Amino acid sequence: MSKLSTIGRVLDKVNCANIAVWGIICLAITFPFIAVGLAIRYIWRKNHPKKEKAKTAEELLKERIERGEVSLSSLPHTHKPLSDRFSFKPQDSPRYPRTDMLYVATAEDACIRAFLVEEKAWLDAWTEKYGLNIVMLDKQEDLLSQMCFPQDRVFLEHGFLNDLNIWTSEREYHTSMMPFRYFPLKEGDTESLRCQMELIAQRMYDERW
Repeated sequence: MSKLSTIGRVLDKVNCANIAVWGIICLAITFPFIAVGLAIRYIWRKNHPKKEKAKTAEELLKERIERGEVSLSSLPHTHKPLSDRFSFKPQDSPRYPRTDMLYVATAEDACIRAFLVEEKAWLDAWTEKYGLNIVMLDKQEDLLSQMCFPQDRVFLEHGFLNDLNIWTSEREYHTSMMPFRYFPLKEGDTESLRCQMELIAQRMYDERW
């Protein structure tokens, strides 16, 4: 058995040597063709440079917007009826902490204003419970003037804006913007408004920060 094993090992080595030799021979035969093919490809590419793909009208418009040549406020825009996101002009850092709830109103809101004043003790407990901070802006126009689409302010009748603290792409023109989330408040009695505040807090925490 030992002689047969020795013979088998010798034959294996011979086979390996034969394979190696044939591999070298094949490489030697094909190498000139490979070299010529690579040379032809190089010369072709050098004399026929790849043409850049023509940019679409959307891409060109996006570049003009990002260079500041075109303002989003001058372009057609339709706010989705069920969307609670509003686009604000991008800046280097967030405008407000993620926990700030900025009260804004573009419609008559005497009832809600009264609630925010008269229910201060309840609201203080609400803010402490949820870790949120109600901010009454001195000049809401300073904030609303930073909207990408000023025509959208009509949808902010009365409620809270929340700075999402992120950059993202605007859905219509695919340019950079910073989204705010809007939580509307509907006029009602004290109990109704308290319920709305509780739902707003739940919605805040249902979304991943």
